[in-house]
Amino acid sequence: MNTRHEKRFYDITLRELVFQILKRWRSILIFGLICAIALCGINVARIVKNNSQSLSQEDKVKLQDTINKLQSQTIKEEKELNESIYFNLDPTVITDGMLTFYMKAGSDDEENTNHKNIMYAYVTYLESDEFCSKITEQMSKKIPPEYIGDLLKTETDFNNKLNFLKIHIYGDNEADVVNLIELVKQEIYKYQTKVSGIVKDHNVYLVSEEIKIISDDRVKQDREWKEQYLATLKTELENTKSQLLASGRSIQLSDLKHAIIGFIAGILLAALFYSAIIIFSSKVKSSNQLINCFDIKILGQFTTKPKNKLDALINKFGSYPFVPREEMSSIIAFNIAALAKTKKILIMRSRNINSVEEVFNGTLSCDILRDYEINYCNSLLYDSTTLANLLDTESVIVVLKLNKTSLDEVQNILNTITNYKKDLIGVILV
Repeated sequence: MNTRHEKRFYDITLRELVFQILKRWRSILIFGLICAIALCGINVARIVKNNSQSLSQEDKVKLQDTINKLQSQTIKEEKELNESIYFNLDPTVITDGMLTFYMKAGSDDEENTNHKNIMYAYVTYLESDEFCSKITEQMSKKIPPEYIGDLLKTETDFNNKLNFLKIHIYGDNEADVVNLIELVKQEIYKYQTKVSGIVKDHNVYLVSEEIKIISDDRVKQDREWKEQYLATLKTELENTKSQLLASGRSIQLSDLKHAIIGFIAGILLAALFYSAIIIFSSKVKSSNQLINCFDIKILGQFTTKPKNKLDALINKFGSYPFVPREEMSSIIAFNIAALAKTKKILIMRSRNINSVEEVFNGTLSCDILRDYEINYCNSLLYDSTTLANLLDTESVIVVLKLNKTSLDEVQNILNTITNYKKDLIGVILV
């Protein structure tokens, strides 16, 4: 026998852990039912609250119109984000074609008066659907008109009497950018006649034309903004749908899913709670734990008769089948006779066992122990009677209660037996 247990908390096997949890199936089921009722009640309360704030038919029609508009806008924005060339450019490698035009309207004094209007007319045209449609019709690679405007960036330079219009044309390859440059130049020259008739007669000169590779963080920022805007639209759409669905909704059979979810969640939480208690508990959990921690013999274990077939199956799963009291008494009596070195035996109990005499009535009545003198120590307090009984015997049996007796108490009992140099026959579990 080892008087010091080095392994205070032994590694419980999965089978033992499941067995200990299953033994508590009644309280686990009760907790599951409580959670099911609670979650179902919360859902019913939410439905009742929403019904108390039910909408009129006119409000429902308005909500449906809002939903339709949000759906259309969401589809449009999502399509643009996925298909637009601009939003899918690599911001670190952009092909930039830049055109610089100079506009001159009459004399210098007249130009100072009209140049802003002329410049504004060109910028407005470049951002118009008409311009984008014309570019799309003439392109070798068809790009939807709604995506053309994203690829054009305009800059105006009002420097006294000088009118400079810079147009940046973005793309993911040089061929497409070259094609767009030519088409933009053609449209600018064509539009000159219209602007001259509306605003002021003027001349358009191409100052420079160049293509280079640049990086532009604005592309990344614009895509992030578009993604955030799309997420906002989706959230608003879902909230509006929920508001419409919740209005005037009755309790349905499908709401039982909340009860099922609550029941399952309650069972899992209870099982997790008991698992933590079992794993970290300092109580004696099983005979295997005593063998592993203290290297002591188990003379027998008195078990309660299962109340139903489920309890019997759980005991069988945990390798703790029920043995009738009479049969277990005979087994314990035989083990005592086989292991005891003397016929004078002291039985010591743990604090949480009130009396052990009743436990051993059947055992002592066995013929094999008729010649043995057995005394009981019903208190671990070191009074004169306990010490006298302990000094007057050579062999000791310890009675422990599963899930009640602590490992510290077991260690104290074993230390006492060792200090008085007595022989420990074994342990009986109740």
